[in-house]
Amino acid sequence: MKKLFIPMTVLVIGLTLFLACGEVGMEDKIEVNIIESLEDLPEYPILIMHVIQREFIQREYSKLHQGSLNKIASDIEIEMNTPEYDNYIERRLIELFPDKSYKGMMSDIRVLIDEQMDDYEVYEGKLPDEYINEYEAYSTLEKEIAYMNMTDEEIADFREIEKFVDHENPLQLDDLLPLTEYSITKPAFGTVIDWTIAAVAVGYSVWRILQCRDRALQKQEEFFHGQTNSGMIGDAFRHVYVSMLLRRYITRPGSFIFMSFLYEFIISPNSFIGDTAMDIHNNYVGRVSKYSYFRGDFFKDLNNWEFWALRVKTYINSDFNSYYMEDWEDGSLSDFEILNQAVHVPNSKYIYYSDGD
Repeated sequence: MKKLFIPMTVLVIGLTLFLACGEVGMEDKIEVNIIESLEDLPEYPILIMHVIQREFIQREYSKLHQGSLNKIASDIEIEMNTPEYDNYIERRLIELFPDKSYKGMMSDIRVLIDEQMDDYEVYEGKLPDEYINEYEAYSTLEKEIAYMNMTDEEIADFREIEKFVDHENPLQLDDLLPLTEYSITKPAFGTVIDWTIAAVAVGYSVWRILQCRDRALQKQEEFFHGQTNSGMIGDAFRHVYVSMLLRRYITRPGSFIFMSFLYEFIISPNSFIGDTAMDIHNNYVGRVSKYSYFRGDFFKDLNNWEFWALRVKTYINSDFNSYYMEDWEDGSLSDFEILNQAVHVPNSKYIYYSDGD
């Protein structure tokens, strides 16, 4: 039996359809097992993960700078998707959290993530991508501040956390524990503060994910105050906008892996299937179908995330762009009927199902 898909969102959601249909073939069972095994992986404080990533980058820049007199370290990009990166992250996590970390953990995670990337390549990766070269790998502090177009408050947070980073003498857990109480982890995107290692194993900066989350939450409250509960247009805005931001800062496959797989099924799974269907569809709108409209001119709007937010707001506020699922809340539809309705919504429109009444 073939896997079941939501074709209009171009995303495999084997677990959701398994729960909805009640009939599953072998491939679908594998999909469910992937979800379950990821749930069993250990979780770590997100800012400690950021510090470990920064340690690795500092170390690699130091080696590169010492190894070549003709290169300037600040001009060298380090992609965190290598065996060296995996080995370093795993070694540090075992050192800091020996009770729940284990050798081979990063390899296990790579296998699980690769399974999802196979689906991405088949159903989304072959689409034309005019923005494919806009991504820049995580590098020095100054380049990252410019790339993310950080506000003064974001820069202050960024530099404050950097005080915990020392690649020559990495801090031990007792010294890093203050990071678990640091204000940037609140409010959590959803309800989770400590994210699974799988959320960062794809090789992208934890800090970028945190910034995308916080920017989406800030703009959601600014633009749609009182309309941010599940199913409302503010909820739709947040998913469209954060997926668009993640596409910009951690690439399209990175946005796919984080928002439409890790977040939906691992970090903050929904109890109502309508929320999952709505989120996955709206993630696709921000990541793919309306991305070029939100993103604007390649050069002029390169780092203008405030402008992107306004464009997403304008899009959400237009009734022409919305698809209101008025029967989703009253309990009259089965899970299968809700999913069937979702797959027939055009990718140019976003989904919401609650007007707050």
